Amino acid sequence: MDNVNVCVSKLRKLKLPTLSIENEKAMLKKFKEIAEACLKKYPQTYEEDLKLLKTDLTYNQRNCIIYRSGEKKIYKEIIEMAELGMKYLTMDYTRASEEYKKCKSNLPYKYYIETTLLPLLKKD
Repeated sequence: MDNVNVCVSKLRKLKLPTLSIENEKAMLKKFKEIAEACLKKYPQTYEEDLKLLKTDLTYNQRNCIIYRSGEKKIYKEIIEMAELGMKYLTMDYTRASEEYKKCKSNLPYKYYIETTLLPLLKKD
């Protein structure tokens, strides 16, 4: 289990319930806005960083680009998770479950979808 899932797992053990679909949508929307704002602060895109890594760089330059591209990847995944989560929260449980099954199985945020979003839809 990766670090994100371990952290989420620990939070879930604290029995902190989700409040409502509306609250979760608002949280995801805000999360997406924050991640987009953070991405805009970088002078290059994630894709540009990946191209730069294929060029001749010093050891330190390469490490810096690897580090910042990792940050950008996380922000992109947060945006993807928020968009997917908001989409699922507009569906009923059965439809959201079917859509989720079509997703790639190695999503970094799959634990959140499986333990928070889908059960929240099942309650309604």
